[in-house]
Amino acid sequence: MALTGTANPKNQMKICTSLLLHDPYMSINSCVRDNLQLELIRKSTSVNNLTVGEMIGECHNSECGIVYCSSRFECESLSFHLVKSCFTAATYHASFSDIEREFSQGNWMAGLCQIIWATSAFGMGVNKPNLEFVYHLTMPSSLSYYYQECGRAGQDGSLASSVMFYNFSNLLFFKRLSDGME
Repeated sequence: MALTGTANPKNQMKICTSLLLHDPYMSINSCVRDNLQLELIRKSTSVNNLTVGEMIGECHNSECGIVYCSSRFECESLSFHLVKSCFTAATYHASFSDIEREFSQGNWMAGLCQIIWATSAFGMGVNKPNLEFVYHLTMPSSLSYYYQECGRAGQDGSLASSVMFYNFSNLLFFKRLSDGME
């Protein structure tokens, strides 16, 4: 059996070939779910720590979520800011030791903190039933990452939201990426 969350048809065939699967049964489902509300917000100079904190406070006051950041510095500074604003938060990035990553993820999974601030290093295997929101402070590096990361919200079928902040340079990157996929 081979399972993948976001492989396109070309990669699906590569997987089948590399595993020597002949005429495999394939079940393909859409990553679009009715319970997941997607929102894009144009990033401007006014989008900062305060804006993100206000949005989470207004829309997800006591809900569990992930905020994806572009760097470990951004994760740590935003986490620090929101903890000062009375949110419980953890940070997760590749520069942490295995013990630090386990501690952060364990506290978040156990509900000891509301939000985890993370780089793309976080998320493989995360199946948290009460995950109500995913924010991307910058566009992910690929469409596959975006589908995987935003799709972590609402896995229990409850209403969930995914918010992605973008700017013009992000749009150019995605345009080049989508042109290459066709």
